[in-house]
Amino acid sequence: MASVLVLGATGAIGFEVALEFLRNGYTVYGLTRSEDKAKELFKNEIIPVIGAVSDFDKWIPIAEKVKVVIEAVADFENLATAQSIADKLKVVKAKNTGLAIIFTSGALVYGSSDSVINETTPYNPMKNPLVEAKVQLENHYRQIGGIVIQPVFVFGKKGSASSIYFGLVAKNTDGNFQLYGEEGQWRSFVHLTDLANLYYLAASKHASVSGEVFIGVSYYHKTVEVVRAIAKEAKKEVKSITFVSPVENPLSQILSVSSASSHQKASTLLGWFPTQPSIIETPTRYYNSWVNNNSQ
Repeated sequence: MASVLVLGATGAIGFEVALEFLRNGYTVYGLTRSEDKAKELFKNEIIPVIGAVSDFDKWIPIAEKVKVVIEAVADFENLATAQSIADKLKVVKAKNTGLAIIFTSGALVYGSSDSVINETTPYNPMKNPLVEAKVQLENHYRQIGGIVIQPVFVFGKKGSASSIYFGLVAKNTDGNFQLYGEEGQWRSFVHLTDLANLYYLAASKHASVSGEVFIGVSYYHKTVEVVRAIAKEAKKEVKSITFVSPVENPLSQILSVSSASSHQKASTLLGWFPTQPSIIETPTRYYNSWVNNNSQ
């Protein structure tokens, strides 16, 4: 039976990816730091590997025998962590030559654009160490035949990155909304389950797409339309939506980016077609899910 190791298996993306491989008949190992989260993995038929990602002796022996390794670690405090994982996986790949490695980057490497972004668009990352590090890591993984997935803003269930907009609406009391960026801003989104399917398809066809980059995107909308759709569902009045310049913190810089992205490459090479409706199309579904997930 085919097997996969997911590094970051209890994160928003990692957990959905683990479930997608499970649904497709894989034995799934998931790295997690805590005993409590290990119980959640057990409940979902995922074999937990308990330890920090820096506990290489815990997960490298597994990486050396599985068919696929997914790097979905989100360590925003120690940039050296991601590089150390990459270095170790290079060594593992030399031993396990048939191994498919998928690295989770992000579409923020393209920065803002006035036209629709695809994988041939030149990178224009913001001056942000988190984003700049992704570019270097992408090069590393591509050199060893890894596959790079670049998710845009993720939505569904707890909301992941899109939770910023649900939270913004939920906390608003006066109907006046401020967003970082400029008028006419675009935001690209991908549903968690669609994104997880992209990882699975990439792993399934890794022999023909090694070293490739795929943007994980389902839709793009004007940001104001997203806020209005969520506000309508939350029964919040929208008096005004204004845009302001980002302040000196990484999150505001990320939220100021304007981009509309295409999934044409993933559709052509992998046969990937997003199936989940957009936030604007079914706001009730996503708002109710977000509220209940975040009230626990």
